[in-house]
Amino acid sequence: MPAEGPAKNDPEQDKITDSFLLDSANEANTDRIDLCLKKGADINARNADGRTALIIAARKQNAYLARFIVNRGPDLFARDNAGLNAYDYAKKIDNFNTRQEITDILLNALPNRIRQAAPSADAAMHLAEKAANDTKAAAFNGMATQKPVTAVRPVTFGPKDDRDDVQTQQKPGAGGFKL
Repeated sequence: MPAEGPAKNDPEQDKITDSFLLDSANEANTDRIDLCLKKGADINARNADGRTALIIAARKQNAYLARFIVNRGPDLFARDNAGLNAYDYAKKIDNFNTRQEITDILLNALPNRIRQAAPSADAAMHLAEKAANDTKAAAFNGMATQKPVTAVRPVTFGPKDDRDDVQTQQKPGAGGFKL
């Protein structure tokens, strides 16, 4: 009888697929990321440093990759072994335009009720993370959850920006978040 390949939910196979996904994120290879996800990789898989694909994208300062990964529903607040999440790394980016773009990608993935209620980008991210982590959070009726906060809608790809060879996103309307 011929072998049928790895059994479903095979921990060793899952580990290999997740490893390929993280390698693909390091290489910014979106085709391979999609292939890994189709093969069952976990979008929230972590490397030895505790970094997810979204954290890798923010650390690499790659807005195109960050948008691509956000559209696949990762935990927006996963923290690495250093205790930092993708937003924390985005805030450290020296280039203002790249920092703003990745921050906007992360903010635009949050539920509207959080973005509209918060006075700043930092407040919105803090509030969303608190709601995701604190099951007793009463600040938002029904916001408390034990599940990770994931993207609630796709983040659109904008026109190509020839100046710095990165994908740009249309900026939010008046009243958008500023760092």
